[in-house]
Amino acid sequence: MNKSRGADCLSKLVPHPLILNIITCILSVGMSIFGTVGNSLIIWLVMKDPLKKLGTPFNYFLVNLAISDLIIAFVTMPISFYVHYQEIHHGFISPVWSEILAMSYFISAHVSFLSLLALSMDRYIAIVRPIKYRLYLSWSRCIKVSVVVWILSLTLPFAYFKIGYVPYLMYYGNTSILIGFIIMITLYVRIQKFLHNHHEQRLSFNATNSLRREAASRQIERKVTDVFFTLTALFFVTYVIAALINAVVHLCQTCSCDTSHILRDAQFLLVVLNSCVNPWICTIRLRQYRESIKDMWSRNRITFPCLDSGDVIENNLLEPLVVDDGTQIDEDDSE
Repeated sequence: MNKSRGADCLSKLVPHPLILNIITCILSVGMSIFGTVGNSLIIWLVMKDPLKKLGTPFNYFLVNLAISDLIIAFVTMPISFYVHYQEIHHGFISPVWSEILAMSYFISAHVSFLSLLALSMDRYIAIVRPIKYRLYLSWSRCIKVSVVVWILSLTLPFAYFKIGYVPYLMYYGNTSILIGFIIMITLYVRIQKFLHNHHEQRLSFNATNSLRREAASRQIERKVTDVFFTLTALFFVTYVIAALINAVVHLCQTCSCDTSHILRDAQFLLVVLNSCVNPWICTIRLRQYRESIKDMWSRNRITFPCLDSGDVIENNLLEPLVVDDGTQIDEDDSE
């Protein structure tokens, strides 16, 4: 198959449009700051764990995802800024910098994808096999899974040097997204079916105290699972659109070089958007992260006597709900 005009433009030293370079530079800086702060916050909170609520396999895998997103924010996006800044002033950039940018991008994308797969298995076990959750996903097993994720992510992208940027995106975008989408949908359907069956059981025997406690625990896990599938949905929406854009660049025979460069930068920034948004979704929607941030903030701020009563009211509002048998249900999860 002959190479398309768009792919041919990207393989040559054809400069980007000036306005495109400026816009990409601005967005690269903004995403770098936004993503670095958010992902550093996730890693820091799990490491500190001030309330001793974040030491779970889910959060360990979430840290793995945050590290990959931090690489994009702290390494890939500054390189992106430098590459486009140099093109503004000199018209061209050394192929070495383009390869470094592509490799950091591909490595982080692989880690994100594989971490989401690990998180999907974590959620499936947590919901369907809650009693054996800690047994199946012990600390040592989480470490082993994370090591495998990073080994694969650091080796697979080297195929880029053999087949090229656009063909590698075609392979990664089509094959990986399709496989991942099938796995995620399968697990999601099974989890929702399991939750639906047990919800009916709880309604039939809601006088049983042990069943109420089990239902309360499952509601918390369900909340975490909902947040995870929000991350997954965002991931696949952006990657599917990016894959379609890449297909246009790869197959279009009439696209101009300017159009090809615009589409490539749009595809790149769209995928990177995940790395900037993921940590903020977690910190906003998961109560244990919000409470950890509040605790860390309260330890390091000055308390004014005139605000003591207000602090007491605020703390009372954050107390968990309690049902008749003493079972605690998170107020977010009771919605």
